[in-house]
Amino acid sequence: HLPTASEVVETKTLILVKEEELDTIDAEYRELKRKLDSVERKRNATRNSILGLKSRLSRIHTLPQEVLGYVFLFYMDDPAHSPWTLMQVTRTWRATALSTRAIW
Repeated sequence: HLPTASEVVETKTLILVKEEELDTIDAEYRELKRKLDSVERKRNATRNSILGLKSRLSRIHTLPQEVLGYVFLFYMDDPAHSPWTLMQVTRTWRATALSTRAIW
């Protein structure tokens, strides 16, 4: 059955109302998404800060450079490992890797 003229007008009116409702919901969604993205950035920054602070307490920082050099030698026993990886961890590790001639 074909819709009558009044049913067509009523349906078109409902479509317009629903499109306006969807526009409102889309705007709300974009605002919430923007806020969520902002909170997520803050959360990640705080998490990274915590990890950085925890790393300060790591016992590896108390090892003398000579002992750390021996650790590097054991690490390099695996042919898949590279001294370049060790040099990217911290300045101390870089200096230790450069001064541990046996890993090169």
